[in-house]
Amino acid sequence: MQNPSGASRRLALVSIAGAVVASVLALMVWWRVGTLALSQNAPAAQPNAVADMFGIDPAQFAGLPPEKRALLEGSYLRAVQGRRSPPPKNPAAPPPTPAPTPAGGPITVPQRPAGAGIIVESGLAPLPGSVYKIENSWHKSEGNGFIQVFAGAEREDPAQGVVAVVVAPGNGQPSPPVEVYRTPTKAGAVRVVEAEGERLTLRTSSGATFIFDVPTRRFLSP
Repeated sequence: MQNPSGASRRLALVSIAGAVVASVLALMVWWRVGTLALSQNAPAAQPNAVADMFGIDPAQFAGLPPEKRALLEGSYLRAVQGRRSPPPKNPAAPPPTPAPTPAGGPITVPQRPAGAGIIVESGLAPLPGSVYKIENSWHKSEGNGFIQVFAGAEREDPAQGVVAVVVAPGNGQPSPPVEVYRTPTKAGAVRVVEAEGERLTLRTSSGATFIFDVPTRRFLSP
C-alpha cells in the first residue's frame, strides 16, 4: 500500500508541469496571432534602393539648397541605374571605318613611248632601296621576256649617277644578275628622258647629259 503523502506530492508535480506547458502553448499562440495581425495592418514597406545598396537615405537631401539637392539626386539616380543595368563585360568594339576608295579607280603610273620601248615614271625597282635611289626606268619587250633599265644615283654618294640593267629571258629561264653601271662623271642622279632605238638619253637635274647604249652596256659621247 502506497504512502498517501507521496502520492499527493506526485500528483501536485504533474499538475504544475501541465500548467507550465499549457502556459507556454498559450503564449506561443498569442505571439503568432499578434504577429499576423500586425503584418496585415501595417502598410507595405517601400524598398529604398539607395539605402539598400549604398547605405544612403535620399530623405537627407530634403534640407539642402535646390541646386545642390538636384546635383546629389542626379548622381544618386545615375548610380542606381548603373547598378541595375551594369555595362557588359565585353562590349563589342565599333566596326572599323573602311578605307576610302580612290574616286578615279586604280592608280596608273605615267608612261610614254620612247625608242624601242617605253619610259615609266616610277621610282620602283627590284633593287635595294638602301643602296640606290631610282628616278625612273625604260622597259622593252624581248620575245617572251623583257629588259629594264633603271636610272638614278647611289644613296651613299648622291652625285654618282647609275643605271641598272635587269633582264628577264622568259620561257622559265633564270634571270642573270642585275648589272649596275656608273655614269662617267659625277653630275648627280640621272633619269631617262629620251630614247632612239635602244640608245637612252640620260639627264641630271643640273642639265648634264649621258647616252647609254643598252645592247653594248656602254656610255657613249653625247
